[in-house]
Amino acid sequence: MAEDERDIADMIRYVLESRGFEVTCTDNGLRAWELIKEHHPDVVITDILMPGITGLELCQRIRQDDTLTSTKIVVITSVTQDSDQANGFWQMAADSDDFITKPFSPLELAERVKQMLDVSTTESGSTTEEPTSEEEGGT
Repeated sequence: MAEDERDIADMIRYVLESRGFEVTCTDNGLRAWELIKEHHPDVVITDILMPGITGLELCQRIRQDDTLTSTKIVVITSVTQDSDQANGFWQMAADSDDFITKPFSPLELAERVKQMLDVSTTESGSTTEEPTSEEEGGT
């Protein structure tokens, strides 16, 4: 997970870990990219506006990397559809699998991650009952 707001990152980490997910966090988009390349997570949760590289650039890098084709991406941002920055961000976020605006429910985020992993498990033919995920990336 890549999120530069510590309180939000801690909240997301707590909720995901309490549901059995393995979570790795960073507050920098460039460091998130390094961690993603190292760990090949199932799901990346990333904020858009971060130091290093933005979450959108992180999405693009993931989508362009052939070793990360199965990685799911959730973008979290305070940039809403009504803001001046919205059009560009929302179009670029099309590289993501899900898009959530702040404020959001961490319980809803956890459910979305679980659903993504359940769909991935079903599509791959695996029968794992309790999916475990490394959450990394940039928010």
